[in-house]
Amino acid sequence: MMLPSWAGLEALDVGIVTFLAAAFSLTVWRQSSTLPFPQKLRARQLALAYPTFLIGVSGVTAAQGLLRDFSARPPRLLITILLITVATIVIALSPLGRRIATQVPLWGLVAFQSFRVLVEILLWGIHRLGVLPVQMTFEGYNFDILTGLSAIGIAWAAKNGRVSDRVLWIWNVCGLALLLNIITIAALSMPTPFRVFLHGPANTIVAELPFVWIPCVMVQAALFGHIVLFRALRARLPPRSR
Repeated sequence: MMLPSWAGLEALDVGIVTFLAAAFSLTVWRQSSTLPFPQKLRARQLALAYPTFLIGVSGVTAAQGLLRDFSARPPRLLITILLITVATIVIALSPLGRRIATQVPLWGLVAFQSFRVLVEILLWGIHRLGVLPVQMTFEGYNFDILTGLSAIGIAWAAKNGRVSDRVLWIWNVCGLALLLNIITIAALSMPTPFRVFLHGPANTIVAELPFVWIPCVMVQAALFGHIVLFRALRARLPPRSR
């Protein structure tokens, strides 16, 4: 089997990040069009600031080599990911997240998660070049590709009224569980005292540019999507069930 090229994988990484940033910004831009001017301005500023924050902070620190030291306690990469994750959760739970949850159709929120198929192809390609451990791919213990593939069919069913909210709740919980699974595997594959997976290369490539955007942008987008979908489904519950 022909090995993927390094340049091709870098291009795929940048392409996924560009799509995610554009999808978020355009969605917020569109959904804020009916707001009063001060709220519209704040929403559109955030539409540009949040992707810039994710891409910029992780990209600059990785480019300067600040994330490569896994001997630090705790590693700077983990601190960076934690700070970015907190920002993602805060924004997903903010009024902006509520507007996206209530104004974007359910099928659109589900279909968004299909980008994870490309992420899994990216991880698999990096593994094939020998710099990522197999357990972080669909050949190992990463089953996140199931979320991306199923999102296509579930979104089609939701758009055509052929799936219940109960099924969407279950699908979203399972998708979040699979996301947490690969996050855990990735952390336990890093060269720290907590490393569990000792065979193959350690998970250090995610401290390098552009692959730092896998945990700092792609994982954040998936997490944001799950939280917003939970909010959308909760908004559809009867008042007494909320």
